Amino acid sequence: MFRVQVDPARCENKRDCLEACPANVLEMARPQGVRNPLIQLKVRFHGGLVAVPVREADCVGCNKCMEACPKGAIKVTVLES
Repeated sequence: MFRVQVDPARCENKRDCLEACPANVLEMARPQGVRNPLIQLKVRFHGGLVAVPVREADCVGCNKCMEACPKGAIKVTVLES
């Protein structure tokens, strides 16, 4: 199993990660729980959406999303079993 994390402060809604992911783990969505007003403003400036791992259980750990993200907003780690 893998954990897929997206930093909303770095994601700029470029969608390169969506096209790179062979397992369709990510979708663009409104971020939840972002309280920092500067991050909220940045997200709004970039269309109000960030990449969200909606099918994290399907992640195969290929790291293609990380490689495709021009802002380095995605981190994929192995979960200990």
